[in-house]
Amino acid sequence: MKYFNRSVLILSVLLLLYVIIINVVYGNIAFSKILGFACILGILYGIVQIRKHDQLFSLLPIWLKYIVYGLFTAGCILFILVEGVIIYGAVHSDELQADKVVVLGAGLKGDQITTSLLYRLDTAIEYYEKFPYTTLIVSGGQGEGETISEASAMYQYLIEHGIPENKIIQEDQSTSTYENFKFSMQYMHTNDKVMIISNGFHMSRAKLIASRLGIDAYGYSAPSHLPTIINFYIREFFAYLKDFILIRP
Repeated sequence: MKYFNRSVLILSVLLLLYVIIINVVYGNIAFSKILGFACILGILYGIVQIRKHDQLFSLLPIWLKYIVYGLFTAGCILFILVEGVIIYGAVHSDELQADKVVVLGAGLKGDQITTSLLYRLDTAIEYYEKFPYTTLIVSGGQGEGETISEASAMYQYLIEHGIPENKIIQEDQSTSTYENFKFSMQYMHTNDKVMIISNGFHMSRAKLIASRLGIDAYGYSAPSHLPTIINFYIREFFAYLKDFILIRP
């Protein structure tokens, strides 16, 4: 138990430093504040345990200890399994001709494309060059801190990089991954094969949501922004579980 408590303390300190660095360097990063708060709790836990000579759990009745240990073990197993699914989605891409390609939005800074969204758009161009008979649906509304819709910014970028205007459809009302697909379905036919383009960490959840909506969905993963990848893989664990439970066929 002594080594576990010190490991929690060290890991929490390292993750908190990581959160501070990515926010200083790259600005406000989604989920990072929640991760930072969890790290502070981990640090406080570690400090208390050290001061109590690792005897904090000795105060609990034996039955409650078993419950705590059981929940912790189950949580670790669940985390490993879900992260395995997320990682598989990131590294596996379907090389096939799709009828429609949904390029998911990823936020703007004003009207400027962020790094994650740039990766998605460049991957969409790469896919279109392989399969030029498809149609691209750029999906994303206008969120907080954005002066135009994500779909509009994506459309402009693709046009500037040689994609024909008649090959791009704008869906500019969505504010979540669920809405990306829900609102894009109006541009799809019943038997369409649909390719999803998103960053690797996001792909498994995107395919889950699309399949729950009855879309014949495949994935073509874009790179992830390496400096922030730890933050987003941790976030996806909770987001994947939430959507797995709440979004039903």
